[in-house]
Amino acid sequence: MNNLRNVNVSFEVNKPELRVSIDRSRAATLGVSIEDISRTMQILFGGLDLSRIKVGGKEYYVMAQLERLSRLTPQDLDRIFVRNNKSEMIQLSSVVTRTQGAAPNAINHYGRLRSASITASPGAVPIGTVVKEVEEMLARDLPAGTLYAWGGDAKNLQDASTEVWWVLGLAAVIVYMTLAAQFESLVHPLTVMLALPLAAIGAFGLLWLLDLGGKVGLYPPIPAMNINLFSQIGLVLLIGLVTKNSILLVEYANQQVAKGLGSHQAMIQAGLVRLRPILMTAFSTIAGILPIAIGFGAGAESRRPMGVAVVGGMLTSTFLTLFVIPVAYTLFSDLAARFHRKPATAPANLEQVPGK
Repeated sequence: MNNLRNVNVSFEVNKPELRVSIDRSRAATLGVSIEDISRTMQILFGGLDLSRIKVGGKEYYVMAQLERLSRLTPQDLDRIFVRNNKSEMIQLSSVVTRTQGAAPNAINHYGRLRSASITASPGAVPIGTVVKEVEEMLARDLPAGTLYAWGGDAKNLQDASTEVWWVLGLAAVIVYMTLAAQFESLVHPLTVMLALPLAAIGAFGLLWLLDLGGKVGLYPPIPAMNINLFSQIGLVLLIGLVTKNSILLVEYANQQVAKGLGSHQAMIQAGLVRLRPILMTAFSTIAGILPIAIGFGAGAESRRPMGVAVVGGMLTSTFLTLFVIPVAYTLFSDLAARFHRKPATAPANLEQVPGK
């Protein structure tokens, strides 16, 4: 892959290995048991711990094994003999065959299965793009039954991608509960939180436009303009930022309704009075986040998608809030008034009917 740098594979078959196999038919003909052959090779070449002795206050292990110089080459097998069932000495090389090959330096395990690790670093593309391309390649090239698992930053990205939606949902619930306590209403928090989907339009839209412009050649490609860990953090920030414009409108409109105005007139007054504070706070917030969206300094490529998501969400929510929130407020207020309308009561001074 062109997007990977410094690729390293831990599975390297470069360790010389001597493979010894027993000729069972010849061993049976010569009267040599398989157990005697394997045990002889195990003791002479692998070693067998017999006991421990103490000499001069020090403890030593007693091991039965050939000297090192007698077990270094494959030809050393020709000097080893094993006794058959007739007490005859049979040359070991006559009942075994040896082949030279290669083996891995180490056998690693993951989840109790033999495994090999492949490490690499992404090039000029975000790690999410690399993960997607590698998964497509593995699905195409790996044999059936082969398992794989991510580690390092790729695993952290996958974990964060699944957890961030829970974080967004939890943040929305907390915002709703806080607004419900402040407004003492279950309807007006819904009006305020209509700014959240309006912000999502700008966040996703600006990321998509910047990525599309780089792909079509309008300017050099801007990396990480997609839904990644940092842009998801920007979405979480938007939940707390974009609701302030709606709060300014709804809170002032509620004050006017308490004074006796209708919902339509109250929202008109709120728009006239609160327009300037809304624009001032929104543009000051956007101006403060622009350096992150433009990207300066070390690590700017990682922080840039977060700033772009916040700037795009603030722009669309600021302008669309001025049109959507007043309509939603008046609609919800009219519906609430219709359901809470009190029934008409009979007059108190009714004339008494004669004879009753």
